[in-house]
Amino acid sequence: GIRAGVITDFADAETSIIAAVNDAEKMADVTVDSVLIGLSGGGLSSRNVSVEMDLLGEEVSERDLMDIIEQGRGSFSSDDSEVLHCIPVNYYLDGAKGIQDPRQMYGEKLGADLHIISALSGTTRNLAHCAARCHLNVTEFIAAPYASAQVCLEEDERQLGVTLIDMGGGTTSFSIFHAGRNVYTDVIPIGGAHVTNDIAKGLSTTIAH
Repeated sequence: GIRAGVITDFADAETSIIAAVNDAEKMADVTVDSVLIGLSGGGLSSRNVSVEMDLLGEEVSERDLMDIIEQGRGSFSSDDSEVLHCIPVNYYLDGAKGIQDPRQMYGEKLGADLHIISALSGTTRNLAHCAARCHLNVTEFIAAPYASAQVCLEEDERQLGVTLIDMGGGTTSFSIFHAGRNVYTDVIPIGGAHVTNDIAKGLSTTIAH
């Protein structure tokens, strides 16, 4: 019921989700009532933006960092997409660049380069609605390539620079890290199922074989 990260048959998707959750509950011996959904399709895209804010000589606080991220979110404007993540890539203070953590520093102007990952609003709404029909509360949506990177990559790999490629059934996602930060994310609608189909046709055999 789901193809390339998008629901194609609501009833089939609902059946698949219920079956998966039931199996997980039996294996873990817990009851699942809320889920975090990883998005690997549905118009997942990323862009980098730069924003600035005045400090007036004050010390950089946690509130300032939250404000500049919210300013970055506000700079994203789209009628059909919504922001999933707004990730700080680099901070700069009064023109000095390459600052990883500006808290407790003083300056007149704080700036940040931010990596914004977005997804189509229709996709997230349909997935949330499908989950709700399965009696599941969606706590958050997360970009699947970003989630995979958090699990699979070591810190020194992120610092040196690395591209993580995650091939699923219907999509293949990319997450690129530089200097420890996620700087690019993308998904293409080609996955393992396409490879399997090509092999089956080439060998004139069934997909099951």
